[in-house]
Amino acid sequence: MRTPSAAITPRHAACGETGSRKARPFPVVKLALSFREAAKALGIDRNRLLRSLIREGKLRTIPWGKRTRIPLAEVERLAREGFSLGSRAKPRAQRGRPARQDPEALRKLDLTKL
Repeated sequence: MRTPSAAITPRHAACGETGSRKARPFPVVKLALSFREAAKALGIDRNRLLRSLIREGKLRTIPWGKRTRIPLAEVERLAREGFSLGSRAKPRAQRGRPARQDPEALRKLDLTKL
């Protein structure tokens, strides 16, 4: 727990930091992004679109410890070049109840021609 006597020094105040934390001399740049971060950067859905791009080979992944990451350069390349989904993309099935049919339209149907 911090004591009330921990003063904010001018160096820390300029960085927006308080207490005894030291300011970093340089910004932290990520070399690889998680699936969530990559999807957010590209503005796409992580579970459907991002994984289908990886499956189709349009987005390269790398092993990162026990996890899989996407290199920042790949995300930047895909954002710059753009992408389109092939024929493998399936439309999402509708959930819930089907749309209600108009009773008048059903009465007008001629079922004898079927």
